[in-house]
Amino acid sequence: MNRKARVWWIAGVAVVVIVIVGLVVVSTRSKAPRRVAVVQPTPTPVPTAVPAETGIPAGVTLSTSDQFVRQVVAGLSSRPALVEWLANKDLIRRFVAAVALVARGESPVSQFSFLRPRNEFRVRRTGGHFIASPSSFRRYDMVAEVFTSLDTEGTVKALNRLEPLIDEAYAQISRPGRQFRDTLRKAIVVLLATPVVPGDVPLKVKVLTYMYVDPRLEKLSPAQRLLLRMGPENERRIQSKLRDFALALGFPPESLPSPVMYHAPAKRRHSKR
Repeated sequence: MNRKARVWWIAGVAVVVIVIVGLVVVSTRSKAPRRVAVVQPTPTPVPTAVPAETGIPAGVTLSTSDQFVRQVVAGLSSRPALVEWLANKDLIRRFVAAVALVARGESPVSQFSFLRPRNEFRVRRTGGHFIASPSSFRRYDMVAEVFTSLDTEGTVKALNRLEPLIDEAYAQISRPGRQFRDTLRKAIVVLLATPVVPGDVPLKVKVLTYMYVDPRLEKLSPAQRLLLRMGPENERRIQSKLRDFALALGFPPESLPSPVMYHAPAKRRHSKR
C-alpha cells in the first residue's frame, strides 16, 4: 500500500470511530421502554498522551491494548466525553466489529450498548401521527460535538500507531484476503448516503418502538436509520465533517454520495364526484 492510501484509510478510521459511537447511542423506545442497565465505568484519570512514535510497544497485544489505545488517543479532543467513552474495555475489537456492521448496513449497537442514552425517546402527537420530540435529538448533541472537535492531524498520527492492532482484530472476523480499509470505505459511503430529514416526519407505533410512516425511510438500513434519528442538525454536522475528512485525505469526490435531502410524499387529492 502506498503512503497516500495508507494515510487515507488510517485517518478515515478516526472519522468513523466517533460517527459509530454516535450511532450506537440512539434509542427508539416508546414511553414505557424496557429498562436497560447502564454500566458506569470506573472513573479513569485523563491519560497522558504518548510521544509521537511509531509501532506497538513490546508487550502490548490486542488483548492488552486498551490502556495503550487510551494513551495514543488522548488529546484528540478537548471534550471530556471522549475520555469517558475510552474507559470501556476491548476498544479495538469493538471498533473494528462496529465498522464491519455499519459497512453491511447493520446496527452497531451490540458493540456499544453501554452508550445507550439514559433518557427515553419522546414523541409528540400531531395530525393523527406521532413525531419525534426535539428533546430526543438533543440527547445526541455531545456525540456530534466530540466528532466535530477531533484534531485531524493528531488523529492521523494516533490511528497510524494503532494500525497493526486494527489489522489483527479485523483478520479475526473477516474472510481471508479482505482488507479493513475496503470495509471502512463502505461504512463511510453508507453513512453519507443517509438522507437528511429537515422537518417533522410522521411515526407510528410498532410494538415497543416507533417506525416511520413513509416506507422509503423505513426501508433504509438499520445503520442509516440510527443516524437519521439523531436529528437533522446533528446528522448534517456529522456528514459534513465526514465528507471534509474524506476529501482532504484524497478520497475522490465522485466516489462520495451526493448529499440527499428527504422530501415528504405529496398528499393525494381526493377527486369530487
